[in-house]
Amino acid sequence: MKKLLLLFFITLIICVACNTNESSLVCGENKSNISLYFQLGSGLVCNNIYPDTLLPNKPYGHVINPFEQIVIINMDANKWQAYFKGGGDTTCIFIIERDTFSKYDWKDVRENYRILKRYDLSIEDLTLLEDSRGTPVIVYPPSEKMKDMKMYPPYEQK
Repeated sequence: MKKLLLLFFITLIICVACNTNESSLVCGENKSNISLYFQLGSGLVCNNIYPDTLLPNKPYGHVINPFEQIVIINMDANKWQAYFKGGGDTTCIFIIERDTFSKYDWKDVRENYRILKRYDLSIEDLTLLEDSRGTPVIVYPPSEKMKDMKMYPPYEQK
């Protein structure tokens, strides 16, 4: 029984170690005191390809509560980079205040571009945002690490 248990733990350690630097996830993190909606732009889930920076025709995003981190992209592939296999090397992530949806429908949000921030993130940018697990973490408000990345409105030093 002890040998079987030891074999199980060794196998578990090997499996965890093999997956440390290759994640199929991308996370969003809200470091503000308001609930946010992280809307995915170009990529596999949307037909528009960067440099198209319009909001998609239909919402496909995630609500992230204050000071919370959640998975916003979960690829079935071994690596998050598979998100880009539909074309391009840059995606848009739109940050919208959740309360906006209590005042406006999606059509109005889209037509009037009612966003707090838009990140135009390349594969290289997302690689720079990887945490120790190899998972990119996209933060709002933007972190110092993001100051040279494309965003609208532009990064402001605090």
